Amino acid sequence: MPSFSLLWMYVARDIGRSKALFALIIFSLAVASTALLLTVGILDGFRVMLTDGERGWLGDIVITPQDDDRSIEQVRFIEEQLQSLPEVEAFSLRSRSQSVLRYENRKTTPFQILGIDPASDSRVTWLQSKIIEGTYFENSTADEVILGKNLSDSLIGSLDDNKSIHPGEDIYVLSSSGEYKPYRVRGIVDAKTFFPNWSLFFTKDRLEKIDASSRNSQLIVKISDEKQVLGVRDSLRAQFPGATVKTWEEESSYTRDILQTVTFITRSIHDLLVLTVFMVISIVIFINVNQKKKQIGILKAMGTNNSFIVTAYITQASIYAIFGFIIGLGLFFIFFWWSINHPIPLLIGDFRLQVSLMTGLSSFITLAVASIGGALIPSFLAARMRIIDVIRNNN
Repeated sequence: MPSFSLLWMYVARDIGRSKALFALIIFSLAVASTALLLTVGILDGFRVMLTDGERGWLGDIVITPQDDDRSIEQVRFIEEQLQSLPEVEAFSLRSRSQSVLRYENRKTTPFQILGIDPASDSRVTWLQSKIIEGTYFENSTADEVILGKNLSDSLIGSLDDNKSIHPGEDIYVLSSSGEYKPYRVRGIVDAKTFFPNWSLFFTKDRLEKIDASSRNSQLIVKISDEKQVLGVRDSLRAQFPGATVKTWEEESSYTRDILQTVTFITRSIHDLLVLTVFMVISIVIFINVNQKKKQIGILKAMGTNNSFIVTAYITQASIYAIFGFIIGLGLFFIFFWWSINHPIPLLIGDFRLQVSLMTGLSSFITLAVASIGGALIPSFLAARMRIIDVIRNNN
């Protein structure tokens, strides 16, 4: 079998014949590599954005009343059970209600009104860290509320006019007695996700004075190990059939729909890019083989075996893939750096590209397999070429 040095000399000489063609191929594969990394980075970015947003305010498991009940049955027993489970890191009991909110002459209905216990809720959620104006509920004794950012914007002008309610102002909430009662705005929360930004927050005790029927209507649970979430959910479902137990994904089903849509789009683009790389390499090697029929015939006449020819073209395709991926990786990191420093604000969160070692490795393997696969067919055709056919074509 020919030595590695002879094989390398043949490949290097073949590549060096046309530096412009080599540069064009590398540029094409670099663009394809960047696009492959972007499709995975976009999908992972949406997944991280939705996961951090929803888990950040809902926890890992959400327990709510079943059917038309407004309060969770056996809630104290459920809390005792949660305290005894080693998988449970923290939990918090909330109350939920619906009402009409008024500011001056403008009225609106929040997505939901939540009554939270500040101490326990802070162990499960990051709401306290998302206050952008004013303060959280620490040591709050007055009739105070916290508004979601979009809710506060909607009460003055439009959402995009940079006008909103600020801490210290009063809003009015319709009570169960039919009267509007004033509450001082303590803070504004920007959770970077849809539902909290359209919600109104009370302390749990305060909300239950407004609407006693909303008491204990949501129990959020944080699990220490994400891998144990489904096991804890199933265990709680079996023990408490009178309550509805869901994971955060099941509770916020819209996130699953968004991820399925984004996954379909990005994977379709990803697969088309892989097919494009396969076709580009196949065409390049096929043209190369046709142009070098005489040279291949001479090599075979000198006793060169088929494996040398096949290996030479596969090596050539591998070199294309390596150089193309290195340049493509550099281009991708330009996009990645820009995305990290300039996230795209969406209604469901701030979008940033994501990248990991496994993302880069899998993208390189995909590009390499597509490139080598594209070189296989023309290289086997070259290896099967008969000397007599070459002589006939040159006469």
